[in-house]
Amino acid sequence: MKFNLAIRRSVYEKASNSIVKLFLQITSDGKGFKVVFLTGAVPTICQHKRKEAQESNAAFVPQCNSRDGSFERTQCTATICYCADITGREMPNTRKPISEGKPNCKHLPSMLHFNAPLFCLQRIGYLGV
Repeated sequence: MKFNLAIRRSVYEKASNSIVKLFLQITSDGKGFKVVFLTGAVPTICQHKRKEAQESNAAFVPQCNSRDGSFERTQCTATICYCADITGREMPNTRKPISEGKPNCKHLPSMLHFNAPLFCLQRIGYLGV
């Protein structure tokens, strides 16, 4: 059976008083397993999608939170802005033309936008959660 699995987690390290990012990847080609464990600066889903968009000169480049790498709650293209959920997807009824200003995304329940990098279980190759 072939599969790819990745687990990302940010943990507080008391000794250094800092957040440490951990990344575990397990892959199988059907004949055996490969396990990779990394610590340090592992890109979040938003950072990964942002880099891909910039490298391909895409029309839309996701905006990531500079503090933790999660998707910004407000995402904008050249013509519209909208409120985004934890995966960066547009939330219903939040789209607004840029000429009218950005939507107020603060009214949305905060639980819809928890810190995505803290724990993310996803399949490698599909970073859209």
